[in-house]
Amino acid sequence: MNLASRLQAQAEPGCVFISEATHVLVAGLVEAAFVGSLPIKGKTEAQNAYRLTGIREGSVRFDVARQRGLTEFVGRTRELEVLNHHLRASVTGLRVIDIAGEPGIGKSRLLYEFRQRLADKGLFILAGSCSPDVGRRHFCLSWKSCAPSSGSQWAKPRATSGASSKMV
Repeated sequence: MNLASRLQAQAEPGCVFISEATHVLVAGLVEAAFVGSLPIKGKTEAQNAYRLTGIREGSVRFDVARQRGLTEFVGRTRELEVLNHHLRASVTGLRVIDIAGEPGIGKSRLLYEFRQRLADKGLFILAGSCSPDVGRRHFCLSWKSCAPSSGSQWAKPRATSGASSKMV
């Protein structure tokens, strides 16, 4: 039996226990209370256990990673160039860019870095994301009530003489 099932066997009915390793992985995404160090059959030392007490509404992995601190951003020069190309082309009209890929390949990080480079450009940016429950169906965006992604500010349009605000 694995550690998870041995921990769960010690939990009261209706409770979920998680290991120390799982607690570290989901920190910021869930609420958990330390239960204590529990003896686990097959383990020489007692294992720290946590009781899952809630799931933080609206938390996403990238926001948690950003709060912990991001590593150096490398290896996405081509992708940033493509985004910049579409930004320049948006002068002639609205552009919608669909970025798709397997989980964990850096889509959120790429967009975060791109938006960071645009922070002082006076652009109005709408950002959305697909629900993991939707799968690969396109255009099922959760626009978060047109709010900016957590941790970011609205890029407020500002008119300068002879220039108009753009929407990306």
